[in-house]
Parts: sequence; C-alpha cells; structure tokens
Amino acid sequence: MPHPSRPQPDLLGNPTLLGAAVEAAGEAVLITTPELDQPGPVILYANPAFARMAGYAVKDVIGRSPRFLQGPKTDRAVLDRMRRELTATGAFRGEAINYRKDGSEYVFDWLITAVRDPRGRVLNWVSVQRDITEQKRAEERQRLLLAELQHRVRNTLGVIRALAWRTAKASGTTEVCAHLLAGRLDVFARVQDAVTRDPLASVDLEALVASELHAQAAQVVEHQVSFSGPPVRLQAKAAETLGLAIHELATNAVEHGALSNTRGRLRVCWRVEDDWLVFDWIESGAPGPVAPRMHGGFGTEVLEKMLAHNLKAGTALVFGPEGLQCRIELPFAGVVP
Repeated sequence: MPHPSRPQPDLLGNPTLLGAAVEAAGEAVLITTPELDQPGPVILYANPAFARMAGYAVKDVIGRSPRFLQGPKTDRAVLDRMRRELTATGAFRGEAINYRKDGSEYVFDWLITAVRDPRGRVLNWVSVQRDITEQKRAEERQRLLLAELQHRVRNTLGVIRALAWRTAKASGTTEVCAHLLAGRLDVFARVQDAVTRDPLASVDLEALVASELHAQAAQVVEHQVSFSGPPVRLQAKAAETLGLAIHELATNAVEHGALSNTRGRLRVCWRVEDDWLVFDWIESGAPGPVAPRMHGGFGTEVLEKMLAHNLKAGTALVFGPEGLQCRIELPFAGVVP
C-alpha cells in the first residue's frame, strides 16, 4: 500500500525520472520508429542492458534497424508472426535468436508494445527483451538427460529379461536359479549405483573389480587377492557387461577355483596397449583342475559371447590345473567415455 503521507512519483510527467528507471532496468529496452516495411524500423534508444546482451555499444546501434542483429538461425516464421500481430493489435510476444557483435547467438524473450498518439496512430515501438539462452540450454540438457534415462531403463530391462531367461535355462533347480539370478542382478545394481553417484556417468575399473571381489569373496583374506592397473573409467554399458563377466569369474573362483581354499591366489591386472584395454584374470593354487564350464555354461557364454556381442571384445580362457586364466581384450574406444 502507498504511504498516505508520501505522494507517488509521476513517471509519465517526469521524463528524467522515467529515463533513469529505464537506464537502470535489468531488461533490455529498445525504442524504434514505427515503420514495419523494409528497411524496417530504426532504433532511437537502447538502454545499457541491451548493450550488455548484444555486445554492442549503445552508440553503435542508434540509427540502425534491429534486423542487423538477425542471422542464419533467426526464425522467419517468428518474424512473420510478429509483423502480423503488430499490424493487427499493436503488440507481440515471442522468442527468437539474434547474434551478438562477436558472432555468438543468443535466445531472447521478446515483448513489443505500440506507443500511439491520441488518434491511435503508432508513433513508436517499445521492445523489452530478456536473454534466455541459459534457460534454453538447461531445458535442452534436461530433455537429453530424460531421453538418456529412458534409453538406459529400456536397455536395463532388456538385459534383465535376457539374464532371467538364460539363468533359468542353464539352472537345474528353482533354488539354484534364484541364487544365481540374484547375484547377477546385484552386479547391475552395483554398477547403476556407481553410475548415479558419478557426475561423469562412468565407472572406475579398479572400483568395479574390488566391488565384485568383495561381494563374492568377502571371506577371502587380503593377501590372497591383488589387482593393479592404470586408472580407467568405463562407460555405463561397458561396466555392466564387464562387471557381469567379473562376477562370473569371481563366483567360479570362490566355488571351484583358487579362492575356494586358503592357499589359492588371484591376480587381476589390466593395461592399455595401443587402442586396446587388456584385462587379465590369473588364478593359482586351485585345489584341482577347473572344469571348463561355469554355472551350466552361462559364465562361459558371458565371457565368450556376451563380451564379444556387446563390446566387440576378444576372450581367451585356459582351464589349467592351478586354476582359471582369462584374458579379455576390449577396443578402448568402445569402453571408455
């Protein structure tokens, strides 16, 4: 409520005060002549906010048509609509793309209003503009993130469906099927947890190895397991597939291989050779020869077929008397972000 003893300023009757208010405004303001035909209206006034938005000094835009700010991505349909609405109603609201002095484009929200004489003739156009470039970029990022989320959900559901079917097909009993499927689903849960916590949506290879070994072999003493390699970050899809392979290797090592007894040892190492990631899983001290078959063949299928199909990887398995040795070679460009 206005203070009863304090008269409100008459802005329309005080051009100096009105001018100061427009000069200090945060929104860009242009005042032009009324012509709409070519070469178009001429800029009579621009405030400092407009100069900051467009990158021009105020003196460099006075006397020019606002059309000089337009460029390749300025939508002709928006300009045609603007002309129609100004002619019909003397007002317009829309969004458009203009170009700064340095050539960079910006998106702005645009409100134009007519200033008329007592007879209703248009004397000037007053244009108030707001730079919404960052807002539009944020909206586009949100759209891409939503599309990526939907894509990942579809892929994950497809993988889960395939896992459930293959596990059921390769398992002898319901209990065994439930146990194996739970372990394989846990791999995806751990990978998804790592991806959602990382701003780059990628997974550290060393953390992936450590996580799977701990999940499958928590009872194994620390000196039984060693792993080493350079820092490598994996794409989410690569982490899911490679994580499942590591899960099958670890499960096999705990149940049949080197980690099924206290004398066994496991060495996991990886390196980058040219454009390839070379991953080695080397067991020693197994209680006896390891049968060349893991969980009804599903583990072997993951290592030899799923890695090749999903990541174009090559896998070499050796089931020796000391334990399993596995080498996985993955094209680097297909697994890193």
